[in-house]
Amino acid sequence: MESNKLPKVSVIIPVYNAQGYLRECLDSIINQTLRDIEIICVDDGSTDASLSILREYQKCDDRVFVIAQAHYDAGTARNNGFAYASGKYVVFLDADDFFEPQMLEMAYKRALDQNAEIVVFQSDAYDSKTGLYKELSFTIRNKLLPKEIIFAGTDIKRDIFTAFAGWAWDKLFLREFIIDKDIRFQEQRTTNDLSFTYTALACAKRIIILEELFAHHRINVTSSLEKTRSQSYSCFYYALLALREGLITRDLFNRFEQDFINYSLYFCLENLYAVNGATRKELYGRLKSEWFKNLNITDHPVTYYYHLGEYLHYKLVLKISHNRAGKYAFGVAKGLKYAKYCSGGYKYSYIHNDAHRRNIREVKATLPEPQNVKANNSDDVMFTKKATYTGYNIDNLNSMLLSKTERANELKQVFYNHCHYYLNLDNPRTFNQKINWLKLYWYHEDLPRAVDKAEFKDYIKEKIGDGYTVPLYGVWEKESDIDFDKLPKKFVLKSTIQSDGKHIIRVENKETLDYDRLLTVLSSWLIPRNSLKCSYCGAYNKINPRILAEEYIEGFDDDLMDYKFFCFNGKVELLYVATGRFKNMSFNFYDLDWNLLPFTRVYPNSPHPLKKPQSFESMIEIASELSKPFPFVRVDFYETKEGKLYIGELTFYPGGGYETFDPVEWDYKLGDMLRLPKANV
Repeated sequence: MESNKLPKVSVIIPVYNAQGYLRECLDSIINQTLRDIEIICVDDGSTDASLSILREYQKCDDRVFVIAQAHYDAGTARNNGFAYASGKYVVFLDADDFFEPQMLEMAYKRALDQNAEIVVFQSDAYDSKTGLYKELSFTIRNKLLPKEIIFAGTDIKRDIFTAFAGWAWDKLFLREFIIDKDIRFQEQRTTNDLSFTYTALACAKRIIILEELFAHHRINVTSSLEKTRSQSYSCFYYALLALREGLITRDLFNRFEQDFINYSLYFCLENLYAVNGATRKELYGRLKSEWFKNLNITDHPVTYYYHLGEYLHYKLVLKISHNRAGKYAFGVAKGLKYAKYCSGGYKYSYIHNDAHRRNIREVKATLPEPQNVKANNSDDVMFTKKATYTGYNIDNLNSMLLSKTERANELKQVFYNHCHYYLNLDNPRTFNQKINWLKLYWYHEDLPRAVDKAEFKDYIKEKIGDGYTVPLYGVWEKESDIDFDKLPKKFVLKSTIQSDGKHIIRVENKETLDYDRLLTVLSSWLIPRNSLKCSYCGAYNKINPRILAEEYIEGFDDDLMDYKFFCFNGKVELLYVATGRFKNMSFNFYDLDWNLLPFTRVYPNSPHPLKKPQSFESMIEIASELSKPFPFVRVDFYETKEGKLYIGELTFYPGGGYETFDPVEWDYKLGDMLRLPKANV
């Protein structure tokens, strides 16, 4: 960074006895793709080698500035670092965490684009003992946030203090905004960023959320202050008082009073059970005698409280001992949770870790063969994982029995594991998010026919005429029903609901077939596939797996190009060409003028230039017609060497909505093209 040029971002890192993880943290900041930054490290009187490590990095990189102070706390260190900051934006990071290299560049770019005062990005937890990553779903609760891309703290209708985590390290702040609102960190041993973070969020007029996962918060750290909370258990209480004072002085407390009281109740209970022994007993006494009252948690009607379980817990804390309150409150909340399943006088059983319970009679009413449903004892037993349904495995059962909310929660975890950012179903913005929203919340009567590989052929014929699909020889529900003597020498076998290479068999000479082995493979294709196995694509619940045989088209080999058109709300916007279908797969994305687009998805670009197909204009015309009923569909074409055009399939959830884009901004660009309909499921 040039000496006379102000940095774009000031990075402030308080450091105390962090030698074990400090280098990893600093390396992740030094190697940020945004180069115009200053890195202000404030050593809080470390007694290990932390300060020496900081000096070492300062010598190697002139962007690093080190401040050494006597030991106070991280709040004091952050305030001292902020006093030296000169960047347009500022971020406060912890010395034992580490960060993705594009974090600052993308956060800064989005902040400038939207003139944001606060940018909040996704994070996860890294367990330093196991080396595993864990989702932190509570850091951004999208269901509590406005649907607008840019919103103010006052736009959050309820529960602002649980909509975000009360820490600073997953947020980028406009420095002038912090100065103008005169917000500073609380100078105490722990919980010193809560009042800073929540006061800033409440004051902000322009908050934006980034879906990308950028920060990795280290847990199970030996030196962490979280491990010694009993030494400063009262800090959370003084943090709540500081937050209330901050809201009052900025004329915001009346707006957020109910949110504050509910959050205070939650935070008091959380801290009560974060300590043990004599410390818990002392804290229990203070809460019961003074602190609940001082925080104005008492004397409200039950409807004032957002979470009934917390209210019951609070009442029990007032009436019984600190050791028993939590157990009783858990039992009460559990009883309330399951009471809704017990209407009609039915008996019910509690199965450990079994969330999939519905009354067996209700289940039978939804299944095609209810006589095959069995429960533990009788029809009056709650449906559990021990129930069986002939022909279906446990995943099938769970899929059919999960509520919409449970399906959404399962899908969010699957999405996070694949895409490494969170699935926002309340306000989806990316292409992958919107595809997953469609899987859960939108249905069209044409979908089952369009996704069934056999019914699809008649569907295409009805829509645009004959001759666009490969001729069909037959469809069978059992592999044993196939009369191979009636099939020609060459043919192709496919599953009616699977489209990957494992479910296509090209037979060049049936005389050489190993029929025993073939029938075993075909039998595996007939295992019922449902919305769980299809990543919750509800259309697949309406069709049964079958086997089809179709004409063997010469030229359908590894050299055949597959033209896949992305259609949004009845309009073709772009396509990609897949080459090397069975080895060395490549994807080239093009606009409709055949310009190569600068992104990839799953597979790299082809090393060779690709020619526009002869039937390109016809493909666009057909894709436009077929896509009219749907918010999104991918229409796939093949063109033989003789110029014959075939439609391969219609795909409504490409890659299940899990295939990532590189660069990720194209996930957003394609998301902008997709206009979601009203939910109808």
